[in-house]
Amino acid sequence: GRCYLPKEKWAPTGWTPQHNNGDNPAFNSLWKDHIKLAMDCLNDGWTYTQALPSSWIRVRLSCSWPILLGIRTLQPLANPPLPQSKPAKVPRSEVYEIMLRTIVSSPFPSVWNGLYNRFLEQYQLPEHKAETSSP
Repeated sequence: GRCYLPKEKWAPTGWTPQHNNGDNPAFNSLWKDHIKLAMDCLNDGWTYTQALPSSWIRVRLSCSWPILLGIRTLQPLANPPLPQSKPAKVPRSEVYEIMLRTIVSSPFPSVWNGLYNRFLEQYQLPEHKAETSSP
């Protein structure tokens, strides 16, 4: 099995993994709060990544990959998973695509700055637009 939230968070909602039918408003609210928290953390990470000097290409790339992969991972988790749901995994081909897109866009500030927002739009997580800046 898998659990994305600590038991002490979901236990007070009355939800249990054994009786997960997706019909528990308290748990669903808790789930969405944690998705928002994760998105806020990813947004902070992207803000940090953008603040790095553009000449620090390797550092910017190594910071951007987990952020963009995090967005891609959260997309299937936007709603609480049901027992029959597949684990939230990013296919290897998409990992390579993300790496290629970031490497190719790194020399172009306007393209680089738009990556995060394009990922949010592509994976339908529009409520957390990052501010773009050119360091």
